Amino acid sequence: MKRLALLFSFIVLLAECTKNADPQVVVYNMVEFKVVDSNGNDLLDPENVDQIDESQIKVFYKVDGQWQEVFDANMDYPRNFFIYQGEYSYRMRVFLNDTESEILPETLIQWSDSDADTIQAEFNRTSSSIVLQKIWLNGDPIVSLSSDSSDLYYTLIK
Repeated sequence: MKRLALLFSFIVLLAECTKNADPQVVVYNMVEFKVVDSNGNDLLDPENVDQIDESQIKVFYKVDGQWQEVFDANMDYPRNFFIYQGEYSYRMRVFLNDTESEILPETLIQWSDSDADTIQAEFNRTSSSIVLQKIWLNGDPIVSLSSDSSDLYYTLIK
């Protein structure tokens, strides 16, 4: 009976082991914005008459010194952002440029033909992860993550 239990344990142990397990890759390259006017009105709220027109928003990545508009029809969010209703306000989640060839990859959010913001990001890279560490908005630091923080949310006043 002991041998049977030992054999069963050994089989279970072998079944749990996998030789060619794919390593898990973690990519954390996003930031969220609440966008308000100087009076605190939510500019992402579709009910607001002064809302920002989502169809006019464009995201660009700077690659090799050139701005390239982001669009990939095969992605869930082809323009690398989406707007959703949070608990208290609408939010815009932007997936940032995480190009390895840049020290501080840059992302440009073009709100309209006359209004844009530039985001620079610093990432911690390992063989299996890319994790956002710091963010600058138009040259000013807005988010710095530490081991006890995971806040990637910022209120942007337009």
